[in-house]
Amino acid sequence: MKKPLEGIEEIFDWSAEKVMENLHKDEEYQLLLKQISHMHELVRDERLIGVGSFGPFTTASQIVGVSELFMDMIDEDYAEETAALFRLAEEVVYQVCREGIEAGGSLIYIAEPVSSGDLISEMDFEKFSLPMLKRLNERLKKECPYMLLHICGNTMERISALKDSGISIFSIDSLDLRQALVLADGKIALMGNLSPVNILEKGSVSQIYEESRRLCEAAGLEGGFILAPGCDLTPKTEYEHISAMVRAAKQT
Repeated sequence: MKKPLEGIEEIFDWSAEKVMENLHKDEEYQLLLKQISHMHELVRDERLIGVGSFGPFTTASQIVGVSELFMDMIDEDYAEETAALFRLAEEVVYQVCREGIEAGGSLIYIAEPVSSGDLISEMDFEKFSLPMLKRLNERLKKECPYMLLHICGNTMERISALKDSGISIFSIDSLDLRQALVLADGKIALMGNLSPVNILEKGSVSQIYEESRRLCEAAGLEGGFILAPGCDLTPKTEYEHISAMVRAAKQT
């Protein structure tokens, strides 16, 4: 896939206004906004409608490439360009979220896979990614108070940093739920963490039901936990499997 920028030096040729101008010409983006509006007309306040984007750090990596971003982050010769790249990415994500809210969204969904503990250190997360997430949440919370953040993979170290961020919900992948809830300390709700492949796609209905109940019982009934897949559902996931998860949550 061709990157928008061949090198980070080109970042000064771009602006958030230019990116959004191009995005407004995109037929799929306009269709997405219409779908959000239509969903809002159908459900009103009965359901939350999630709108959002990849997070700023992941968006920056898509602009120049993941490996290239990591190299630029540690190269002092590109400190100014890297800062400009992050500013651009943060502003574009903000504008996309804002337009989703205006169309009828009531929950901001941010996916930050490149902020995973499998890719960057805790120090780099707190230096580069976390400040952008906190600013994004702060700018949007008057229009939409609920932000859901998902980071794939190993994210146990992220919980302590995120619990005081103001973000409402942190979606977790393959973590020990009891340990994660202790780290969250009731300051941020956790969501997850049924395996999309091993459990929800390949598991039996009874296995899914029992594993779902186990997670609910581990979390307790004091709040702070939302049962859900640990990441995106696979296309092969049967409806009956999703239904078993929902049924277990209601019956626990």
